[in-house]
Amino acid sequence: MDAALAALFGTALGAALGAGGVLGSAWIQQHHQTRRERLKAAADLGLADFNNRVKVVERNGGPLLPLSVFVAYHAEVLEVLAKGSFDADAVEAIDRRQIALVQAIERRPSGKAIREARGQAAQKV
Repeated sequence: MDAALAALFGTALGAALGAGGVLGSAWIQQHHQTRRERLKAAADLGLADFNNRVKVVERNGGPLLPLSVFVAYHAEVLEVLAKGSFDADAVEAIDRRQIALVQAIERRPSGKAIREARGQAAQKV
């Protein structure tokens, strides 16, 4: 009888571990799929936002930031929305990070054009 109980216990434990592995794997895959979809949505929103900005720059002049700035902004907004913590503090935090990102881009040698366009836009006003 002891051998039968041990076999039953072993089978139950194996089944539980197997089921746990399958559930864990499915959760990880779903988590990564959700993240990929959120990043795709951020890229789509960022591209649309960037294209709108291109039209504004063509019409009024001013700086044109890299597409990555727009995508990063929308990725952060979607992340905060997914966490359910979208409020005034979250918006201010996103704005602070965006300002820091733009300033970092402007400090790079390739940011010279952005600085010059910003100066030209300020002179028009």
